[in-house]
Amino acid sequence: MSTSTGRLAALLVLVLCAAPAPALAVPAAEAVVAGCATSAASAATDAPLTGARTRGPVRDTAPAELGELGEVARTLDRAADADDAAEPEQVTVDVHVHVISTRKHRGPTRLRVRKQITVLSKAYAGGQSAENEASPFTFTLRSFERVRNVTWYSARIGSTADQQMRRRLHRGNRADLNVYVLQPRLPRDQGNQQLLGWSTFPWSGAASQDGISLHQASLPGGKFTGFDLGDTLVHETGHWLGLLHTFSGGCTEENDQVEDTPAQASPSDTCVEGTDTCDLPGLDPVHNFMDYPPDACMFMFTPGQVARMSQAWTSYRAPAT
Repeated sequence: MSTSTGRLAALLVLVLCAAPAPALAVPAAEAVVAGCATSAASAATDAPLTGARTRGPVRDTAPAELGELGEVARTLDRAADADDAAEPEQVTVDVHVHVISTRKHRGPTRLRVRKQITVLSKAYAGGQSAENEASPFTFTLRSFERVRNVTWYSARIGSTADQQMRRRLHRGNRADLNVYVLQPRLPRDQGNQQLLGWSTFPWSGAASQDGISLHQASLPGGKFTGFDLGDTLVHETGHWLGLLHTFSGGCTEENDQVEDTPAQASPSDTCVEGTDTCDLPGLDPVHNFMDYPPDACMFMFTPGQVARMSQAWTSYRAPAT
């Protein structure tokens, strides 16, 4: 949809319950995460649902948050129009991975982390399918550390533990991708469920709080059946580079503020081609990395999404020259 000023494409919160086979929930409406370290407009959360489909919490969007995304849209519009804002030829993003462990749970190996970074780079290079638009971004594992901390291991979004973990471990600046591998959970007032992951957006929050929290079971070879191929990090990195969910604005002209992604009223929890939840033109983009299908189903970005990521990089993350 258009990058013109639109209402905040708020954040969906889906829950992971203790039951067998995972599948993504279909929430009743958009939800803003309360209690995030940055503003609600600056983080995105994603979580698998195992067993029964449970609706996520719904929060109203504050006017300031609406205004924030409106200014983001104007900034990206200016970047798109500027002569010096052409898509960068190649961007290598340094990735710093922080595996949080406990005495009983060591977390993924360095080999699994390297496999995850390979999945990430392949997805952003136009791999996984012929329909995937190649982006200028590639990712390299610049540092890896294992930190034993039982409190951080299950840190809730925006909690003191979460903020402390990021503040102490974060490396580099806004051009560096920090990935915290743990078992993240929802804020306490929203339950005790685990999340697939959540990410900050490029335009908000302190640099020391920037980055992605990723559930260790979502890495390649993890224990989340259906969400174990490594595409959760691909999805969350899309948020980190400025993309919204394809269903963020619902069945509206603005929707996710990208021209070539059809409007979508609700997220996809299956891989059924031809699904159409909105009477505006186009079918639901069930194969898009920014929708909610299982990993095997998501395999593409659109040219418009790649352009938005490039504009967001230029506007918010590119090192000053």
